[in-house]
Amino acid sequence: MKSTKIALMPCHSGQTQELSAQVDQVFDGYRLIRFLGRGGFGEVWLCRSEAMGDYRALKIIPSTSASHLQKEYDALLHYRKASAALRSPNLLPIEHVNLNEQGLFYVMPLADGAGAEDPANSDWHPVTLGSKIRERVDSHRWFSSGEIIEMMYPILKALQTLSDSGLIHRDVKPENILFFEGMPCLGDVSLLGQDAETITKRGTPGYSTPSWYLGGHPDMFGAAATLYHVLTGNSPDKMGRSSFLWPPHGEKSLDATERGEWMRLHQVIRRACEEKPTERFLDFATMAELLRVDTPSHRPSDPVLSHKPRKKMISPWISMACLMLLVGMGIKVFVIRPTEERTIVSNPPVAPSPSKPASESEKSESANATPRRIKIVDMRGHFQSNREKVLAILPFVLPSSSKGSRNLDFRSTSEKRSLIKAYESRDYEECLELLEKSIASLQDSGCPRSVILLKALILKHLGRDDDMKNLLTDIEASFPKISIHELSHEVILLESLERYEYAEKLVSHVIRTEHASIDTSDKISLYNQRARFRIILENFKGALADEREALNLPPQKYMSSRLSEKQSYQTHLNTIVSKWEMLEQEFPAYADYLEANGWPEPKPDHGDYQSED
Repeated sequence: MKSTKIALMPCHSGQTQELSAQVDQVFDGYRLIRFLGRGGFGEVWLCRSEAMGDYRALKIIPSTSASHLQKEYDALLHYRKASAALRSPNLLPIEHVNLNEQGLFYVMPLADGAGAEDPANSDWHPVTLGSKIRERVDSHRWFSSGEIIEMMYPILKALQTLSDSGLIHRDVKPENILFFEGMPCLGDVSLLGQDAETITKRGTPGYSTPSWYLGGHPDMFGAAATLYHVLTGNSPDKMGRSSFLWPPHGEKSLDATERGEWMRLHQVIRRACEEKPTERFLDFATMAELLRVDTPSHRPSDPVLSHKPRKKMISPWISMACLMLLVGMGIKVFVIRPTEERTIVSNPPVAPSPSKPASESEKSESANATPRRIKIVDMRGHFQSNREKVLAILPFVLPSSSKGSRNLDFRSTSEKRSLIKAYESRDYEECLELLEKSIASLQDSGCPRSVILLKALILKHLGRDDDMKNLLTDIEASFPKISIHELSHEVILLESLERYEYAEKLVSHVIRTEHASIDTSDKISLYNQRARFRIILENFKGALADEREALNLPPQKYMSSRLSEKQSYQTHLNTIVSKWEMLEQEFPAYADYLEANGWPEPKPDHGDYQSED
């Protein structure tokens, strides 16, 4: 059919742009009624089926190149076939697709409408998540966390279905989430592609995948940006900035429970936007499950935290609170490894102290022990990403300046706020500028190693690998005397830099040189830190050896007079075994190793493991 271009419409730049079609034009039995809008490099029209007489939406993607249109045509046919087979209620069905001399077009059901009853009325417009957001900005009430979850959860499931079919959407944003009989549906599939690992400039600025988001699934960034928009009403360029965490009505418009949910949902956004692909969600299904993890009707477990089968699940907050309460009351609890899962035992046997063998009465307690299964997780209910850890130590990495020099105390100056803001918003050029200013003023007293490591990490973010390697060459040339506090900062930065071997050697050096001068709790932390790097390096035997070395330490002398010697020793054992349980949960491969070897008990082992240092 001959193309007739008779209308001019404004585009985003303010200039006018010709339409590819006209009113009353017929495409394969669908008559165009009126122009609805632009999006995804195409035009959306209201049309009426000549055969059925009901309304539909028709999208036209004007001809650009034959190869491009053919690729999009093939992808749409693939999408249509996949969506029909999978019958996802949250993927917009395509009823008809074809090519002609004007370009590619396809026909879809018409979404819910607002503004007028008759879609032919110029006041009528489709209901999208974008239109809902605009309405709420002008209203007295923002979306509740429950409403946000119920709108976004189906979209994430739809993206998983799309991904399972080998397709990528490329333009996930509020305007492309339509509602059909009140249910959200992912629409506007005109940017479909099968090159899911490739980052391109296609899509909508702010929602399309940025250049630093290498690896993983590009649509995940658009999903996170969309969740942020509906959560706060702000555009995605404000993601990560603490001033824009709350809805337009402000933080005070939320009660305490909702504020907690807002922060939890921001954690979901942050994880989806992590710089390292390995720290993001495995897929959209995992992101969807964690989105709803705290809703009463749906409490799935994080796959990261559930690699071994367990017969009973208890909230991490409750489990840790109960454990701490029991220990504080002097009730004996002990974490052991059975063949299937961990157990916490009431009235358990107390492992013999190196200086005191178990008595007959203590042995009899073991026979009457009744297991109570409970899952141990960290206090926050999840594992922090490397980025979260770095953000947590930023205020403390730079030391206070000496008298007479520039003030470098980032804990009390605006430089601290500027650095954290720049790092949160990934403005690494600004981070580097602030850091180099502080380093220049430290020339007389020398620059701390943690500052150099932070600079190396920022250079890595900027893609300046050669400069980063030059800095690390100097750092890794020696093992200096270092405090436990400084070491805790350095190992976080070294892990973010992926310098696992040096980090393991550095912790081993501190264990050897400082062993006699540090207390038991610090020694336990050192062994646990080294075990972590050994697990990353797949030295599982060494990680188990570190647990055994920690268990062979004498117990810490507790100040509380309410705890007997036996109770103090039991607390000591609980602390150690629970720390290694956390490593099992974070690194499933280590748990698989233990299971394959019959869950070897972490009893003291006097073998020579120093050679592994």
